[in-house]
Amino acid sequence: MAGAKPAEDGEEEVEKVNVYEEMDKQIEETLAERAEEFEGDEERKEMVTKQMRLTKMGNAFIEDEHWKKELSQLTRSKVLKMPQIIKSIMYLLCFKKEEICEPNSQQFWWKIAKKFVEVRLPKAMCEY
Repeated sequence: MAGAKPAEDGEEEVEKVNVYEEMDKQIEETLAERAEEFEGDEERKEMVTKQMRLTKMGNAFIEDEHWKKELSQLTRSKVLKMPQIIKSIMYLLCFKKEEICEPNSQQFWWKIAKKFVEVRLPKAMCEY
């Protein structure tokens, strides 16, 4: 049975590679359609390519079941080892202090903040 697990991991890795290859093909097709727009401006084309790739990857992560399961596990935690990391990410993504900290303080309040982790946090990360 131990031999079966690496095969599953390998299959999952191949599937992820195929997803990224598919994304790259879609980006190339879109860029080909907009070729006139980038004529002679390779720097702008590169910037748009990176932005498109980032947007597509963000959307893929939002839909990824494995990532959803990890976030769900995180929200079931009662105590975080390093809450300052999550607090910083939430601040970067424009969450309000009142939403994630204890009233009248700067103390991160995981009990309240974890309500945002499964739905709002991934969307905010994708939009950032």
